[in-house]
Amino acid sequence: MPSTSTSSDAGRQTFAGQLFDGETAASHAVGLTLLEGGIEITDHAAGKVRLWAFSGLEAVDPPLAGHALRLRHSSETGSRLTVPAGPAAEAVLRAAPHLARRINPYRLMRQLAIVAACLVVLAAIGYAVLSFLPQVAADLMPDAWRQRLGDSVERTLVQSNKVCGNAAGLDALATLDARLTDSIPDAPRFSVDVVELPVVNAFAVPGGRIIVSGELIAEAKGPEEVAGVLAHELGHVYYRHPEAQFVRLMGTQLLLTLATGTSGGNALGGLAGLLAILRYSRAAEAQADAFGRRLMTEGGIDPRGLRDFFTRMQQKSGGASQGGILSGIGNMLSSHPGTAERIAKIKPLPAGKARMVLSAQAFRGLKAICR
Repeated sequence: MPSTSTSSDAGRQTFAGQLFDGETAASHAVGLTLLEGGIEITDHAAGKVRLWAFSGLEAVDPPLAGHALRLRHSSETGSRLTVPAGPAAEAVLRAAPHLARRINPYRLMRQLAIVAACLVVLAAIGYAVLSFLPQVAADLMPDAWRQRLGDSVERTLVQSNKVCGNAAGLDALATLDARLTDSIPDAPRFSVDVVELPVVNAFAVPGGRIIVSGELIAEAKGPEEVAGVLAHELGHVYYRHPEAQFVRLMGTQLLLTLATGTSGGNALGGLAGLLAILRYSRAAEAQADAFGRRLMTEGGIDPRGLRDFFTRMQQKSGGASQGGILSGIGNMLSSHPGTAERIAKIKPLPAGKARMVLSAQAFRGLKAICR
């Protein structure tokens, strides 16, 4: 049985107790001294003195009146200290009242700190997954994967809508495509399809494919406007933004699965989910804008047409695109935020620098591509 003797040394309470240090099988008789900040444990046989601060003390078992107090300390996970019942246990409980509570505030704070640290690490991993890794993965993605992904996206986007393609319209579109890229040696490979979609919009999808709605062609007042839209979408193709968006989506679903233990939802399902994926961040839009302006400037295509088109679309949407991406998908500015700042960056070419994009006859053929 542990000794229950007590004494007082200059006002300090001292007791006898038993310590199991976790290193040997036997327990040691020790002297316990209550200090202001903790318990001083003196092992006379081993000649060791240790201090267990009250903040690290935990009760091994819930304290009960008339029973010895069994303690452990966060600094020595394998050690156990037995404080005998009676005055010794009562004195320790008075000095460290948290031992009698069902919830140890010090332990709770430690656990919360661990949880907070884990959340910070998880957030950092999530930020890397969603911000940096998608673009790296998109750049490393094999071309065969890009093409298969593009096939799937195009089928979902087109669905049962008609793909336009009369001879005159296709010839005009091919001429326009060549004019955009003939002066840029690093222009990406791409293809363009015009589809009868009930929106004024264009989409770059994986695999270097651009889908333009027939409504956008009908809305254009000149070939420079169509060229400007295609130049912008070519920027997305060049930087592989569509592929990065799909990798980012898969990373989001993985994080949701890890965080919730569920499937994280299926954001790839349906046209609405697809259109949400094909909306890019302001940084991506700025990259595509800059690339498009470069294509047009070096190709001698006046960017004034793109500026006029964006301005007209902004006016039709009632200026609602000011300040950010819209929630709707009904026009060009909903998925390509046409803010005043973006429009202001589009500068016309100096007089005499612009070349003809399409002849009047070719442009009429392009306008009639869906007929």
